[in-house]
Amino acid sequence: MPGMSCLALYEDFSSRLASGQIIRTEIGFDSLYDFVSYTQEEISFHNNDNGKLELTYRSRQPFVFWHYPQADYYDGNNYYYSYNGDWFIDLHNRFTEHLRQDFMGIPTFILEDYPIVRDEVFYQDFSFFGYLTTQAPGSNRRYTLTAKISLDGDFESIGITISELDQNGETHYQHYYRIVYSDVNAELKITPPPDLDKAGLELLKENLEKGKGPDAAHPVQSV
Repeated sequence: MPGMSCLALYEDFSSRLASGQIIRTEIGFDSLYDFVSYTQEEISFHNNDNGKLELTYRSRQPFVFWHYPQADYYDGNNYYYSYNGDWFIDLHNRFTEHLRQDFMGIPTFILEDYPIVRDEVFYQDFSFFGYLTTQAPGSNRRYTLTAKISLDGDFESIGITISELDQNGETHYQHYYRIVYSDVNAELKITPPPDLDKAGLELLKENLEKGKGPDAAHPVQSV
């Protein structure tokens, strides 16, 4: 594995990733507000027997509210979310980004919009680490990725640092992302949140078909 391409290993891992749990953390350094309002997201997902993605998603701001709120649920066809105790079906692509392949890993623009200036894998402290850096020619902005990789080629974590060099050559950090994977390709069962039972799901689908409510998805009271 040392001497191989980190990008090639990541692309292989991404193509094999069929189920797992992911915790994504995003921290901004532009201001104190950006720092204290950092977000953390938790996604559990798998591809069902029909090849469709199913997932639960929830997010929090640890400095503001430590506990995770109610999780959203995607059944492979409809995305369900809770608002003020009621459940709705998303009809306006509000959560489209949650269903993208790159939402589970490295944002696509980092790999596609900027040339790679470093791409390698090392063995260090009894672990494999991948290093990947992208930077546009003539630009001071740099994307630096550090990944911990298992012996099987599965990515255990990815850290992404966005930084810029000023006129004095000093580095200013702007954003940091951390993605942690667990239960990779394990047999996971994705189920709706406890207060969205089978009857509630069927009622939402029925109201959607009938075109009820301003959003054609009449709310269901949580129980």
